[in-house]
Amino acid sequence: MNSNAFRDICNQKNIRYTRVRAELFEILIHHNPISAREFMQLAMSKGFDQVSVYRTIYLFERLNICDSYGAGKNRMLHAHTESVNHHHFIRCTQCDRAFEFENEAIEMQLHAIASRAGFSQVSSHFLEISGICAKCSQSARTA
Repeated sequence: MNSNAFRDICNQKNIRYTRVRAELFEILIHHNPISAREFMQLAMSKGFDQVSVYRTIYLFERLNICDSYGAGKNRMLHAHTESVNHHHFIRCTQCDRAFEFENEAIEMQLHAIASRAGFSQVSSHFLEISGICAKCSQSARTA
């Protein structure tokens, strides 16, 4: 999704396309996936207030522009792309950066687990691995 698509969605849904929403959308797209905490920090560093950011995140979810996974400070925001409805993230517990990954072996295991539990046609799932990224590990070693 790009800024033109976002503008089109706003027009279709009779939602005002504002500078604040456009800039927050750009943060979301350029840092996809992103933790809610990191999103808030980036937005506030650009002068946006916390209430506007939370309202805009809620609007993005309502417009089906992004999904959020997890809760509280560990909540992840993921902008919709052409991908399917499964999300795997590795999140650094120190800097809060997140990285999305795909792994066919994990996919097969998750479907096998669902099948053993009596589930079929699994439509979505979310997997988060947390730890310390290479950059933060390196910083800790040199400090």
